Amino acid sequence: MAVFARGTMKPPVGVQVNPAHPLGAHCLLTVPFNEGFGRPGIVYGAPSLGPPRQASPSFLPAVTVMEPPTAALPTWISNQEGLGTSQASSVYWRFENNSSWVPTTACTMCIIRRRTNTVNAGGTWGHGGGGDTNAFSLQLPYSDTTVYWDFGGWAGANRLYAAGLSFSTVIPERWVVHAGLRGSAIWQNGVKVASQATAISRAVGGLTFQLSDLTAQEINYFAIYDTQWSDDLCRWWSAEPYAHLYSEQTRTYLFLGAISAYLAGSQPRLALLGVG
Repeated sequence: MAVFARGTMKPPVGVQVNPAHPLGAHCLLTVPFNEGFGRPGIVYGAPSLGPPRQASPSFLPAVTVMEPPTAALPTWISNQEGLGTSQASSVYWRFENNSSWVPTTACTMCIIRRRTNTVNAGGTWGHGGGGDTNAFSLQLPYSDTTVYWDFGGWAGANRLYAAGLSFSTVIPERWVVHAGLRGSAIWQNGVKVASQATAISRAVGGLTFQLSDLTAQEINYFAIYDTQWSDDLCRWWSAEPYAHLYSEQTRTYLFLGAISAYLAGSQPRLALLGVG
């Protein structure tokens, strides 16, 4: 069995976005939630601004970056997607206070999370605030068990919804939503569960961009792009969500295997583990 350095496995601390990778192009920010202590760090992409970097880029007027509403630090957990944060109550992560940088004509959001109970608490991802032309929010799901994806409004083509979905409390779920000239879509674990073909957009707004009302959820990964993904990219990310990330740390490659040596009919089977 071969264990790859990236792809289906979350890279370690120090991860960066590869802007040359199709899943890394046009990435505004990525939050891998993989430190295991303190507040999660942000990995910035934006290939138009040069190489990825840890410092806040100029297009992000970050008044408050990844700041919880209280001084309490997150509870770190580990599940099948690696490290993440556990939200036991209705806390939120606020990225900054004047999110005029949030995409207006094309957008894709990727999320990996695991619910820890069956209560439909809401779970809002995106712009906080009213459902006007600034609307940018994902209810995953809302208290009525329906998933809502709002981009530029709360009605008509601007609101896409998917009802009747099931949500795992065992395995982390991989979600993709996008909107733009080709309409909008909602993807759950590599399956398109809702879509519409009318072009939509949103106005530039000054509302807070945040992950909020995340009661009883484990958050493993979040990313936002200023482009609208194709079906192929949505499927690709769902299968290999970390394929566009890399680390400058020394890479470790594992080879797991076994050989048999029955020289005299009495030799045991020898298991080999190689690290190189």
